[in-house]
Amino acid sequence: MIQIAKAPLFEVVTDKGTKYCESEQELEELKKAKDIKIKEIMRNKGLGEMSQEAFKHVLQRKSFTKISTKDLKASQYMLETCFGKESQLRKDLLIDSDEIDVDLTNIIAGNKKKKNSKEARA
Repeated sequence: MIQIAKAPLFEVVTDKGTKYCESEQELEELKKAKDIKIKEIMRNKGLGEMSQEAFKHVLQRKSFTKISTKDLKASQYMLETCFGKESQLRKDLLIDSDEIDVDLTNIIAGNKKKKNSKEARA
């Protein structure tokens, strides 16, 4: 099972402790609160930039966004493409050109054919 652990967009240090805001709207609501004095606001770009306290906050959530799939083989292949050892697969996926229309189903099918032809040669 894959679940997404999303970093809070803002860590706000207040006179009553650290608060975490998931959106700019939440931050604006916190700024309007009359009973809280904000000392510092830090913007997180992702999990790698968070403080240890914010990371604990993320891991202590009761629920995460769960990812499900109808095509397990295609999903496994996409994970291998994005996170596997063969970097050329990622390069093929990330080509940025106005002339190329990227269809993930074609990439998956095309790379499966390449892989099978390599196996047939071996």
